Amino acid sequence: MKSKRNRYLFRFLIGSFVVSFLLLVLMSLYALRLIRDNDHFSKRLDHANAVISELYKIDILIRDIDAKERGYGLTKQEGFIGEIKYDIKKLIPATQTLGNLIADQKDQKELLIKFRGAISLRLNLVEKSLKYYDTAVNLGSSPSFQEARDLKNEALMYLKQMQANEFTALSTSLREKDHSGSFLKSYVQTLIIIFFLLTSALFTFLVRQINIRKKYQDALQQNVNDLKGTNAELEQIAHALSHELQEPVRKIQLFSDKLLHSRRGEEETGRILQRINVSAKNAHSLLQNMEVLIGLKKEDYGNPVDLNMIMQEVVQSLHEKFTTLKVKLHSEKLPSVRGNHQQLVILFTNLLENSLNFASPSRFPEIEITCQKVVNLDNTDLHPDDEQEYNKILIKDNGQGFENSYSEKIFRMFQRLQTETEGNTGKGIGLALCRKIMNNHYGQIKANGKPNEGATFTLYFPAY
Repeated sequence: MKSKRNRYLFRFLIGSFVVSFLLLVLMSLYALRLIRDNDHFSKRLDHANAVISELYKIDILIRDIDAKERGYGLTKQEGFIGEIKYDIKKLIPATQTLGNLIADQKDQKELLIKFRGAISLRLNLVEKSLKYYDTAVNLGSSPSFQEARDLKNEALMYLKQMQANEFTALSTSLREKDHSGSFLKSYVQTLIIIFFLLTSALFTFLVRQINIRKKYQDALQQNVNDLKGTNAELEQIAHALSHELQEPVRKIQLFSDKLLHSRRGEEETGRILQRINVSAKNAHSLLQNMEVLIGLKKEDYGNPVDLNMIMQEVVQSLHEKFTTLKVKLHSEKLPSVRGNHQQLVILFTNLLENSLNFASPSRFPEIEITCQKVVNLDNTDLHPDDEQEYNKILIKDNGQGFENSYSEKIFRMFQRLQTETEGNTGKGIGLALCRKIMNNHYGQIKANGKPNEGATFTLYFPAY
């Protein structure tokens, strides 16, 4: 019943969404029309401004010509004649530009025709006046002086009428534009509110359903990934049970058979028992390591962990080995990282034990631990493009080392290098544990070495 109700609700919401979408389209089309009208008003404003600007330019040119004509009459300087001719050349294209701008305005065109007639007559008097001023003493005595002034005033009067007409049109366009803009603003605001009210509930429901499905898919994918990882580990463990455990168990069986079916002395019996004990310890150690590997889970990594305290705990647990092998350990101050305390103890214990297990027989072991901050790991696939800062910790020893071609192989479970000797105690699982722990901490571990010189393990922890 509930499922049927949800189905009807979902159909209703989809129908409501379609209706609101159609309403939005219709209102948007009307808003587009208003925008076009507003654009038309803007063009009218630009046109009026252009006409007024051209009228001002013509007005200034006419006044300049008149002033320079009188200036020549007073000073007789030849420079005024050149400037007058230059202004006349500018005046002609200016009137043509004005005519193009008002080509569709009947009243303005009539005024422009009258202006052109007046200004044409005025310009015809310029050359006559200049010749008269060459010999005249009094400007007012010129026979064309009064006529030229009247024609100038008439031309300027027509310009003022045209300017007045454009200012009237400009004022009208401004009022219409302001009204249209105000209405458009209110309309768009109302449109947004209506659309928001109609669609918010619909989107909320749809997003909720999408998120529920996405979370389900993400959880399912995570489970698939976890299962793949678990299957890979189970395959490795099965390999250990079928291969790695066979050797110590075979030795236990072999030596126990010798002990049962032979009559050896007490000293020989002790040696056999000792070898049985060593094989049993190896089998037990391998089982313990596999138990630890299976128990490593990616959880409880939110708390800060002081790596200096981790190192103190690890060194204390390895104190006997350090003393026996006369190990020299130098460690800089280490940072705190977000992680799991127990796993970090396992990580550093395995790395230090690795240095001890593969120490050089010709010199005392030396281990150096340094730290620095870095950004953007180079040549790695761990966040290569972000600005994440990392704590880079280097653990360097002077042991047997290895060829760099084995730098990845050593992190695989039960993978031992060909350079290992019979005396080495590596079980082939410690560095695999280290890599998994670093992955759990969203970090990375890398290794490089030189045969007979030593090895360096580099740890990258995200800084916080």
